[in-house]
Amino acid sequence: MASSSNNSQRKYDVFVSFRGKDTRRGLVGHLEKALNEKKIQVFIDNKLKKGNEISPALIREIKESDISLIVFSKCYADSIWCLEELVKIVEYKENNGDYTIVPIFYDVDPSTVPRQIGSYREAFDKHETSSRHDLCKLQSWRTALTTAANLSGLVSSDFKNDAELVEKIVNQVLQRLNEIRPPYVLTGLVGIQEQIEQLESLLCNGKQNVHIIGIWGMGGIGKTTMANLLFKKVYHEYEGFHFLENVREEWRKCGKSQLKNKLITKLLGKEDLGTIMPLGLPHHVHRRLCQKKILVVLDDVDDSDQIEDSTRGYNWFCWEKGGY
Repeated sequence: MASSSNNSQRKYDVFVSFRGKDTRRGLVGHLEKALNEKKIQVFIDNKLKKGNEISPALIREIKESDISLIVFSKCYADSIWCLEELVKIVEYKENNGDYTIVPIFYDVDPSTVPRQIGSYREAFDKHETSSRHDLCKLQSWRTALTTAANLSGLVSSDFKNDAELVEKIVNQVLQRLNEIRPPYVLTGLVGIQEQIEQLESLLCNGKQNVHIIGIWGMGGIGKTTMANLLFKKVYHEYEGFHFLENVREEWRKCGKSQLKNKLITKLLGKEDLGTIMPLGLPHHVHRRLCQKKILVVLDDVDDSDQIEDSTRGYNWFCWEKGGY
């Protein structure tokens, strides 16, 4: 039996705090897409933020996440909403030691934020002249900015482009999630952890670019559970991945062509791949598969033809000598 850990009951993996004016159509849009592709549950408030007080519902979303990404952009401090949101995030972090805040300094010098200089000073000058904000409120914003900005984070100028920055953010999120939220707490499965570790080592063993690993045995001994746990542990390391369930039943019910199309669609993330030939793949589809690091699990296979028909062995995932 495999039971979820307490942390896994949280609704989101990541909460993103950002100033939409600066980043919604750029960095944050790309980041949301990349996180979704890795099956990371992310909360991004895409509504137009109005007013000064953040809602109880939004505070709840913060508390129901494991990580907050704070995108400090040039106009972040202009937004009272963002500042109030940040105060709540920092307060939650102070009361929950395992909560993680990752500051991302996007087109701003990291020293700008904790010291409130440059565009951040200009923002606070405007806030101070407003009769709506008392000194205690202003100080709470300054304290939250300093606290969050002094944490270990990422600086956009350290990367060649936004694509590299997004990749680094996603990898850091995955690493942190693996530390604080193991996929499953194993109970009642004696020795399965050692078997999973052995399988994982086989994935990285040898000089071949393509590995095929089989798990076989009588029914009810935990083969599917083992494959599922391994998949959940390592899938984020791959650019394309799919756990194809009930292969035996699907192969007989839907036919090999439909099963093949389903698998390729999942791996490439495209709905329209054109016609996939029974004995091969279109050149452009094959090329794209070969350019990706891919993980495929075929569950409940009882005939070697099912493997051959679903994937053409490993020929779909590498270039053979002499070309395709």
